[in-house]
Amino acid sequence: MHDPHSHPSPIETPLPRRQISLQCRPVVNRFVQQLKTDLDDNLVAAAVYGPAVTEIFDLRYHRVHVLIVTQTRDVDRLIALGASSDRAIQQGIAPPLILTEKALKASFDVFPLEWLDIHQFHVNLVGVDHLASVTFNPSDVRLQCERDLRTLDIQIQRGILASRGNRKRVERIEDASQDTLVRILRGIAWLTGDRNAYLPLPLVDHCEVLLDKPLPGCRQSVDHEGRHDLQTLGQLLDELGHLAGWIDVV
Repeated sequence: MHDPHSHPSPIETPLPRRQISLQCRPVVNRFVQQLKTDLDDNLVAAAVYGPAVTEIFDLRYHRVHVLIVTQTRDVDRLIALGASSDRAIQQGIAPPLILTEKALKASFDVFPLEWLDIHQFHVNLVGVDHLASVTFNPSDVRLQCERDLRTLDIQIQRGILASRGNRKRVERIEDASQDTLVRILRGIAWLTGDRNAYLPLPLVDHCEVLLDKPLPGCRQSVDHEGRHDLQTLGQLLDELGHLAGWIDVV
């Protein structure tokens, strides 16, 4: 069992070289070419991140996420890009995340869990890879873990109340919580010094070892083929309490 009071040295494991899934590569290539046309010299860098750069990508469940870094947020060019984005969204690309270089660097300490996730699972397509060597402050990671845990707990409780047990509403609650839950678990692993880039189910395995406790609610929630029902939500609420207690003493 991991001692939360200990401060282990980081396990520095080189991130694997990732590739964009064959399922979405054609649409990504077309979108990037359109980016170069629409943004021209305002385009600094572009990267694909998330499930699209892993072996678990599935068009039934996932969308392709694109980070775009620009010199400035020129309104006219953004409008031009909007038309291209609308077409790409119909083909499975999520609305892109667009930031200037300055805004990108200024956000690492505000949203460390999101950037940790992107850092571990991205493929740079254009320009300099701004995420290759990004570092995070442990106190920032811990604080966001704590905040997101409590926010997720409240959202799930309210969702259960509003669902009145309706199966489809319950499924939507779990779908909406999945990404946040994975980021929290990734932050917990990171705080122990483990820099491995775990996919969701192996990440749950790892956190079960850290907490010396089974996490069936987390496991079912992060699995698209898992059991998404009120029993799972009840287990998940209980496990969020244990995770919050673990974070409190880190």
